[in-house]
Amino acid sequence: MTAKHRRGKGNHKHEDNFFKNEVTESEVRTGVNNHALHLVLFLLIVIGGATGAWFCFQQHQTLTYLTDNLVGMQMKIVKLQSSHEEMRQSSSEQHVSESLERRLNALEDSYALAQKQVGVALATAEQLKTSDLPAQLLSLHTEMKARLAEMQQATVSLEQLSQLQTMLKGKSEEFEGVRIHVEGLATLSAELSQKVEVLTGSVEEAESKLEDRVGQVETLSATLDRQAAEVLRLKEQLDTYQAQLEASTLEMATVRELLVSEQSQRLQQASVEEQLNGGTDGRRDSFRS
Repeated sequence: MTAKHRRGKGNHKHEDNFFKNEVTESEVRTGVNNHALHLVLFLLIVIGGATGAWFCFQQHQTLTYLTDNLVGMQMKIVKLQSSHEEMRQSSSEQHVSESLERRLNALEDSYALAQKQVGVALATAEQLKTSDLPAQLLSLHTEMKARLAEMQQATVSLEQLSQLQTMLKGKSEEFEGVRIHVEGLATLSAELSQKVEVLTGSVEEAESKLEDRVGQVETLSATLDRQAAEVLRLKEQLDTYQAQLEASTLEMATVRELLVSEQSQRLQQASVEEQLNGGTDGRRDSFRS
């Protein structure tokens, strides 16, 4: 009975150690799962933050490039507008000079006609002198004076003509400078048009890249949402497993208490049996003696 009791006691100790080891392993697995979930959440947050920072940096560089190009284009447009204003003023001056040239040509024609008329009048006067007609000569002389006065009012002097020619020459030089300036403006306008086309292409390319980035961000957001949902599902599953583990732990503790109680009862029963066996043996010995 003593050996049997010892074997039962050893079995109970082995069962207690087995339950303790199982509880310890369950707690270790729970801790490892918690650390793994925390590590996955941390990695997801780091990846999402890095992706967002990289996207913001790319957009900032693109906007800076577009802003610089727009500022340069605005400066060139302002320069072109000022050049167009100068050209318009020069065109108005050219219009005035053209009117002066037309007037000068008209004055030269009037002066030539007046000289021709003076020659005709002088020839007529010579004829009248030789014809001895004083009355007609006086009348013709008066008419000639009137014609000369009218022609003097309608004509200009040679000095004025020289001044006009000098002024027209200066205007011609100015017009040549304006023409060269206009050619430069045309070249600048062509270059500006090319740069505007290049900038338009850059803007379209940037918009295309922006759309691609938006699509990538949306895809990444959807992936993060799915992963977050998966993490939440795993967390809920872990909570369920942990609750089951706690229930199992409580159940094992209850079983262990029952085993301890049963073991104590067995010990008491064994002690009573030993006492009973001891008393019976004593009475048998006394009877034999």
